[in-house]
Amino acid sequence: MQSKPPSAYTRADLVAFCCLVREGGQVRGPRLEERVSRARKLVLLRDGASVVGTAAIKVPSAGYKEKVFRCAGVPEVENEYSLELGYVVVAETHQGKGLSRELVEAALQGFASSPLFATSRVEKTRMHRTLRRFSFEQIGNAYESEDEGGKVLLFVLRAAQQSDTTDQRSRTRPDAARS
Repeated sequence: MQSKPPSAYTRADLVAFCCLVREGGQVRGPRLEERVSRARKLVLLRDGASVVGTAAIKVPSAGYKEKVFRCAGVPEVENEYSLELGYVVVAETHQGKGLSRELVEAALQGFASSPLFATSRVEKTRMHRTLRRFSFEQIGNAYESEDEGGKVLLFVLRAAQQSDTTDQRSRTRPDAARS
């Protein structure tokens, strides 16, 4: 698994990342490549030469972020969150193996002091479980999203919660220090 800023990847890696994100139905509309290039971190999981998993710590536009929190009915907390966990996709052929958990864990490393938000379509219950395992909590109401093509839930992770989760994971996994 690779985890680094977009500028550290090859053009081919970035194209593969965007292709899997599109195939996974995570993004509708133009300018995905531009948004990916603005991310703080991209995570790529490979099986041989194929990219089979993606995740990112994104820097959302102010307009998008405002819309998400307003549509979820919690505009008063929008300014607490400047980064978004997103583009978490596992290729259909590799689903059901706990890979989204590994992708999210890799994405979150180094962001313990950063409050984060994430959105997930209502029907993606496995993703909701993954987010909750990392102390994300669902806030606000489900809302209709043109960007994600259906009803969406908003999840948030406060910095203190993430630090506690990371510390606990390090204490319970002997190999965590080597990751």
